[in-house]
This record gives sequence, C-alpha cells and structure tokens, in this order.
Amino acid sequence: MQSLGPLLKNLEHGATTIVQACLGVKPGEVIAILVDTPNTRVGEALSLAIKVAGGLPYLMVFSSRSAHGEDPPSEAASKLMTADAGILATRYSLASSLARRNATDAGVRIISIPACSEELFSSPAMTADFVTIRPLVERLGSMLMQTRHVHITTV
Repeated sequence: MQSLGPLLKNLEHGATTIVQACLGVKPGEVIAILVDTPNTRVGEALSLAIKVAGGLPYLMVFSSRSAHGEDPPSEAASKLMTADAGILATRYSLASSLARRNATDAGVRIISIPACSEELFSSPAMTADFVTIRPLVERLGSMLMQTRHVHITTV
C-alpha cells in the first residue's frame, strides 16, 4: 500500500481504517471531508487515504462549531449533499445537524467522528481490525437486541 508520508504517518492507520474498512471508498467516488480547524491534519490524512483508495476527496476546513448539532458552513453543507459519502471529523458532533440529515436523506453515506482529534486517530482504538472483528460485533449486537437487561463486568 502507498504510504501517506512522514508528516501524516501517525494518522495513517486511522485514516486508512476509516476510508477502507468503515466507509468502503470505491474508485471514482467523491468523498466530502468536513473537519474543523483543530483537525486539519486529520482531514489531510483522510484526503490522502481516499486518493490511495481511488476516490476523489473534497476537504472542507472550517472554524469549530460552538455546540453539538450546529450546522457546518453552507459551502460545506452543499458539498456534502453532492458527495457519494461524507466524513464528519469535528470536535463537536455534526451527526444531528440539518446538513447531515439532509445528506443522509439524499443517500449520502456518512461517518461521523465526534470528539475527533489527532490523538484519537493515532490511538489503539483506530488500530482495530474491523473486518476481522465484524462477525463478533454483529453477533454481540444481535444478542443485545434480544434482551432487556445487560450486566457488564470489566477487568
């Protein structure tokens, strides 16, 4: 696989995981990447990972929103509407924003990464092999849907 380069090396695995394993970017797909200013390097890593996958990234960087659910700037919302998929990697969640809801209604695949940071993208949480653990997660999800009470014990 082509490397994203030394400046983004610590973000590479997380970006590649999001683009390939989670979003399944296909060659020729237009992917809108919406990031706030603190996540500019995350956006750049995602953009490069999308290019490696054959997709066409469109990176929109804007000032941080002041609360969860606040809409991104209108230009970013418009680009999201015309994309095949969108990645929302911001400090405050855009998942409940009107822009995200409109994009979803229009058939845009969305991945929302609230509380996003460079630390998150370079953390062990992003090194999980999602393809390998998918059957386990689906089985666990099915079990949870069939019960009313769950007792969780940690070590």
